[in-house]
Amino acid sequence: MLQRVPGELGEVAGSLVRLEIHNEGSRLLVLTGLRRVAGLTELQLQDCHLERLPSALLALTSLRTLDLQHNSLRTLEELLGLAHLRRLSCLRLAHNRVLALPASVGVLRALELLDLGYNQLQSLPPFKGLKCTCGNTEIGPTERT
Repeated sequence: MLQRVPGELGEVAGSLVRLEIHNEGSRLLVLTGLRRVAGLTELQLQDCHLERLPSALLALTSLRTLDLQHNSLRTLEELLGLAHLRRLSCLRLAHNRVLALPASVGVLRALELLDLGYNQLQSLPPFKGLKCTCGNTEIGPTERT
């Protein structure tokens, strides 16, 4: 299991567009190596025991798909910081412990799919043109204010 994103990723950074890390529940502690692969368009960090959105994501401006399923996310306050990920169209956050979705998710203008299935959400803010899934239920497209 990995405890950190390997710094050696920088050696293939120019050609790497997809990165998958499935850590089988072991905590991924250091994610700063992600900053070296700014050309990524798809990132999966599944089962890495993440509790917050990693700040290293801010460097991934080409990202279109972000998959953080099967982690320990509780809060999504950092979503506002992802506003400059202008190409992000798919955000998968299923199988976490998210209690509330902040209205700041609205800053993700290119977002088309938001998967929140199997979390502990009480309600969702309104969105326009966004396909949102919660468990086996699809919500949307709904109104975005």
